[in-house]
Amino acid sequence: MEPSAVFKRSSFYRFGTNLFLVILLGAAVSAFTLYFILPKELPLTYAESLRALQKLEGTLYLRTYLIYLPVAAFIFIGVIALSRSLTKRIVTPLKSVSDFSMTLSSGDFSKRPPLEAADLFPLAPRLNELIDSYQERLASVKDAVSKIESIQKNIENRMEKNADEEIKAELKELIETTRQADRILDKIRA
Repeated sequence: MEPSAVFKRSSFYRFGTNLFLVILLGAAVSAFTLYFILPKELPLTYAESLRALQKLEGTLYLRTYLIYLPVAAFIFIGVIALSRSLTKRIVTPLKSVSDFSMTLSSGDFSKRPPLEAADLFPLAPRLNELIDSYQERLASVKDAVSKIESIQKNIENRMEKNADEEIKAELKELIETTRQADRILDKIRA
């Protein structure tokens, strides 16, 4: 009975297949090792056989430790090196973005983020777009403030030249409103 295609793609099937291959390889290596390690002729007495078996057991343990300990050490060192490398690749750009955000919070929009396009890919272009947007909005607010100031000065000049009491009262109210707008815009600038 052939296993289904879905089962063959499953991790359980691959794990079972790999486990079977590892066991088969271990059996082959053990048979090969025992063939070359065991003496060609067995000792005649039972005591000599036990001594030979103990010697063989000690040799096998020693060879096992000589193989598995260095492999485990290399794997452990590799995992640590890989994790440090990945951590550095992720944390360094995040720290530079954090430092850059402090610069932005102080109101300095002239600088650009110290990121390359490959660092945290979507973040660097989005930060540049955000800064451009803030600069455009700040420029439009400054233009609006300058227009309001010029209108205010123009109204004050007209009011001083000739105006009735009724117009003066309305103009004073308008001037007060523009001053409140100035205060609000000053708060926005700060």
